[in-house]
Amino acid sequence: MPAIVKANADDRQVLAWAIIENLQRKDLTDRETAHGLKELYAAHGYDVNTAIQNLHIINNAESDNSRTTRPQKDFLSISKQVGLSAKRQREYLQLVRDIPEEVLNHAEKQGLSMEKKQLLTRPKVIFSF
Repeated sequence: MPAIVKANADDRQVLAWAIIENLQRKDLTDRETAHGLKELYAAHGYDVNTAIQNLHIINNAESDNSRTTRPQKDFLSISKQVGLSAKRQREYLQLVRDIPEEVLNHAEKQGLSMEKKQLLTRPKVIFSF
């Protein structure tokens, strides 16, 4: 099995590589991917909200080409290693941020699509007559 050995890697970088390797598996559920992304960014010191903000900046820059606002430090290189678009990463992180774990587990068991899970993250509107 081919391998690349990097002797000068710190624990944070080794953890990040392991998470990225797991995120590139094809058999992950949306919940597992969301938690993997959360762990990856946490390993680099980014909380979920900061990661979502940076991914939003990257997504806007990709579609706009006016790089007036830039993501934080090494964030762009971390996000590119994942192999998912900034928009898709943001959607996964919003799931793990906005949906309670038990609801997300139930949605997985019910086989809800990513789009239906995203509906669970939207603000609830209650009508009264």
